[in-house]
Amino acid sequence: MSDEYTGVTTLPAKAGAGTKHRPSWWPMAYLGLAFLIPVVLNYLIYLAMNIHPFGDGSVLVLDLNGQYVYFYEALRNFVYGDTSLLYSFSRALGGDFMGIYAYYIASPFSYIVCLFPQAKILDALLVIFLLKTGLCGFTFGFYIHKTGRSKSKIATVIFSTMYALTAYAVVQQHNSMWIDAVMWLPIISYGIEQLIKYGRFRMYLIFLSLTLMSNFYIGYMVCFYVAAYFFYYYFANNRDNKNNPYGERRHFIKSFARFGAYSLLSVGAAAVILLSAYYSLTFGKTTFTNPSWAFNFKFDVIDLLIKFLPGSYDTVRPEGLPFVYCGVLTLILIPVYFLSPKFTVREKVAAGGIIAFFVLSFSISTVDLVWHGFQRPNWLNYRYSFMLCFFLLVLATSAFSELKSISSKTIFAVCTSLVALVVFIQTLDRDYVSDLETIWFSLVCIASYLVLICILKITKYRENILLIITFFVCFELFANALTNVVDLNRDVVYSRYSSYTNFLAQLRPIVRLVQENDTSFYRMEKTLHRKTNDNMALNIRGLSNSTSTLNSDTIAFLARMGYCSKSHWGKYAGGTPVNDSLLGLKYIITSDDLSDYYKPAFAEGGFTAWLNPYALSLAYGVDERITDIVANDYEAPCDYLNALVSAMLGEEEVDELFVPVEVEDVSVSTFCARSYIAGHHKYAKSSEDHEALVYYTFTAPNDREIFFYLPSDYPREVNL
Repeated sequence: MSDEYTGVTTLPAKAGAGTKHRPSWWPMAYLGLAFLIPVVLNYLIYLAMNIHPFGDGSVLVLDLNGQYVYFYEALRNFVYGDTSLLYSFSRALGGDFMGIYAYYIASPFSYIVCLFPQAKILDALLVIFLLKTGLCGFTFGFYIHKTGRSKSKIATVIFSTMYALTAYAVVQQHNSMWIDAVMWLPIISYGIEQLIKYGRFRMYLIFLSLTLMSNFYIGYMVCFYVAAYFFYYYFANNRDNKNNPYGERRHFIKSFARFGAYSLLSVGAAAVILLSAYYSLTFGKTTFTNPSWAFNFKFDVIDLLIKFLPGSYDTVRPEGLPFVYCGVLTLILIPVYFLSPKFTVREKVAAGGIIAFFVLSFSISTVDLVWHGFQRPNWLNYRYSFMLCFFLLVLATSAFSELKSISSKTIFAVCTSLVALVVFIQTLDRDYVSDLETIWFSLVCIASYLVLICILKITKYRENILLIITFFVCFELFANALTNVVDLNRDVVYSRYSSYTNFLAQLRPIVRLVQENDTSFYRMEKTLHRKTNDNMALNIRGLSNSTSTLNSDTIAFLARMGYCSKSHWGKYAGGTPVNDSLLGLKYIITSDDLSDYYKPAFAEGGFTAWLNPYALSLAYGVDERITDIVANDYEAPCDYLNALVSAMLGEEEVDELFVPVEVEDVSVSTFCARSYIAGHHKYAKSSEDHEALVYYTFTAPNDREIFFYLPSDYPREVNL
């Protein structure tokens, strides 16, 4: 691999037999390594985590485990003709699926799941993640190659690998729809430069549209970035016609007009997806949180600096800090960039402005809220931090190409300052700072890069030293990424491969048996759950569902009917013959005995599909008295159902389908503490080593089934 290249092609004095017919992309063929190396490193990380088939590990974690994987299943069902892309009866009694598609799985890469057998969908997700990791490296390399910011092919591969394996790209990998923006950001940035310099718009238009379509949420954030990058690039290069090689008059005004027009055109090209997402969000997501607009600083600056070090994973929970690690080499080269005489004051001021823009965005609560669509993120904060990583790596690449302009003494001073900072950080009381993984590993990296850079500046064997740096960078990135994944697993736990595949494998036979023998329209549910979105994978019409594109009215309705339903989720728990029948639940799959009210219809694999003979159809006529029922007048679902059915039948008096049983006494065990806080009874353990029990004493009036309802605004799982 040649160390030096200029990007300018010339004819050799004597063309060899192998050079005449090289394709136009041949000068960029080396970028295949920018794709391959991140893929290999990422797969090695998964191997270390015992990924299937070399263990029982999987990529499932957080919302990928609870939500996204089921949406991929639904997408696969749609492609194979089993469901609709517009509407799904598998979500909370039925609702639009296009909103889910736009919010979660609109990326073109999502369709890769259709190329795999249904039982291998987790392997398909792994392939998608690896492909996206590789493409992050490739697109960054493409940007560096086309802009000529690096004089070395090896260096281009080094920094491309660093971009593909930033802490953000590793930790947020399970939010696969976000990674599309990470992939396309370098090409969008190059497209902005081409739009300013030459008026060429196709690349910018296509990839901004693709980003907006892949995920409107991160695409919205990218729109802030492109505006900032336009002004940065124009200001930084507004000399000697560098950003106006054709000498166009009133160039800024015309460039800005073109930029605005093609940005709007990109939004228009993505309108089908954007409008679908917006329509879906109007059903309740926009009122899901009530954020505070108070102006305050969210963290100390030193906390942000710590996050640039390897092994600095803290948490993805609400108190988490930005994931901005992008290599120790970057930390060394950013000061070098600002100290190098090769870059103009204009360029440095513009670069400093962009860095300050992102730091203030992270720090100031009000600005951060705007970045997140005027809503406080539910975990996984600072979802735009990858943009700062990209920009810093671009500056670092530029600085690396001009190392000869900086003396070894200056580089030594920079590294010494970093060592002092790391040593100071060790004195701070931060739970997420590990002496080994963060402090000592950072010091080793700083010392190693200092030695290698100094040798690189004086040696004739630059390629050999660059290869050593490549190896060391790969080792650093692998170690940091593995640490991040291990810490993420410790924080929120990766799900086992078998926990997903085995659960669905045991239920699919009974579901298939029912559907093959009863082809009419009906709803069906089950009493065992892996997650609330199981129905989408099983292609069941039911009421269990969890999604950010929630329908708040449906969720509230299910709660009034007596099912477990709150915030953004609903779950089939709390079913009775009354509410099941009203909602058309014809079959209940369970291993329990439901013979008191239902009839066994089909059995397979230890499960029985119980037929509800009272189940009503999807729509049916009722008396107009139903409009007089005010749900909030009834505290308990049983009272509401009594009134609802009576009104449906046009009865003057309320028929007691559910007859109240008087509770004679409520008491607690020795190790259960009871208190009354803010209008609520609170029960909690007074000792972790003993059970905490609450006793309800009543006299059963007959031998019929008794239903129990315990209202709570703060539900916790208990055993009854």
